[in-house]
Amino acid sequence: MKCEVCGKEFSKKKYGEPYNNICSSECFERKIWIDRIEDKDNPHSVIVDHTAYWIGSENDKTYFRGFGGRKFKIQFNDGRYVESSNLWHNGDILEEYWSDLPDNAVFIKEKQESLLNF
Repeated sequence: MKCEVCGKEFSKKKYGEPYNNICSSECFERKIWIDRIEDKDNPHSVIVDHTAYWIGSENDKTYFRGFGGRKFKIQFNDGRYVESSNLWHNGDILEEYWSDLPDNAVFIKEKQESLLNF
């Protein structure tokens, strides 16, 4: 078999679909970002400070929610504003993919009330 990322020949599959033509953990990680580039315009894709996130469904009835259900306010560069309690962390983007996966949003933080009211 030939690795679809680096082209190296290898004989034993290490990963399942869709990563069964990947030779190593390094190529596995690169393939994740290559796939993300193909899906970067998906409205669920969030990139802040070179870190990728995914907005899950707010109607998801499963027990698990991203970040334990913590609420995030997200302002996209294209003007969209989203609040999510089901945001999933996908990892830090490898620097070699920063130009292909540029930041597309920022997190909106609420002002913290001072504990001391002067």
